[in-house]
Amino acid sequence: MLGELHHAIDAGAVTANMMFVELGQVIAQQAAGRTNDDEITVCDLNGTGAQDTAIATLACNVLGRPRQEPFSTTT
Repeated sequence: MLGELHHAIDAGAVTANMMFVELGQVIAQQAAGRTNDDEITVCDLNGTGAQDTAIATLACNVLGRPRQEPFSTTT
């Protein structure tokens, strides 16, 4: 198993057969995220940069926050 989830499984915090909600599902309001302060979030960042950027853009749009311009690579 790739990603960060295997650490939680190895530590016994979760089991391998548990169902997990994807970040994109939470952002698209297709599934609930954390429902109380006792729940934790496990983040697996094995996606591609394009996927991560698309999710971040969607999150900003859902939250009504303007998209920031990228940093300049010129000096």
